[in-house]
Amino acid sequence: MKCRPAALARGLRLQPARQRSVKFTLSVNIGANSYKHLKLANGTTLAYIGYVRTRNGETLLKLTDRYFFLILFAIGVLFSACSQSSEEIHHQTNSRNANRVMHNASIEFTEAGKPSGHLKADSLLFFDLENRTLGFEIEVIFYDTDGNYSGTMVADSGWIENQSQRITVYGEVFIHTVDDVRLWTDSLAYYPGTSRIRTEAGVRIEKGGEFITGQAFDSDLAFEDIRITDNVSGRLKQD
Repeated sequence: MKCRPAALARGLRLQPARQRSVKFTLSVNIGANSYKHLKLANGTTLAYIGYVRTRNGETLLKLTDRYFFLILFAIGVLFSACSQSSEEIHHQTNSRNANRVMHNASIEFTEAGKPSGHLKADSLLFFDLENRTLGFEIEVIFYDTDGNYSGTMVADSGWIENQSQRITVYGEVFIHTVDDVRLWTDSLAYYPGTSRIRTEAGVRIEKGGEFITGQAFDSDLAFEDIRITDNVSGRLKQD
């Protein structure tokens, strides 16, 4: 089951009347890209569903009495529905289940004798039976099919498929390319064999003072062949 928290959140419409402030273990992520999210303490990011203000380091989520329990129920649904949430990654695949654990890791990937990627992580958990590796606080350096540097990606966590070298990351995913293209999303897969990146989640891409947003994204690492098929908005400057 795919997690689409934004779709759930968009169904909630809060009214300004009869509001009260309720403290949550939430932090506000309002970046330069004008996206507004609520980020829970365990790393799960929800679409902006309420009325948020920050004061003296505290985050207050203001809800109407009418929708208070509805919001709590929606948050519970989001936790149970996200098949790759940070909570699941942390609790079901912890260091006690791993065959080996590596800290301050650095791994290089090659394709046909040329560099295809360089992975850095605060920690890597190796699962031999599944033939894949789980990383936390990930940084991936991309190379194109000629072995030239293409860009860098950072994310909260992600899986590395040991045989195919495919990397799928989750959380606060951000990419910055050599041509100053910037991308934000909640999940992303990198395919080193074709040097392409893909996601079904929402994305925002900025380049040369312009931007485009949408869902169902697929692109080469140079962002010269960008394909976004759903909910497309905005435009990008053509070179």
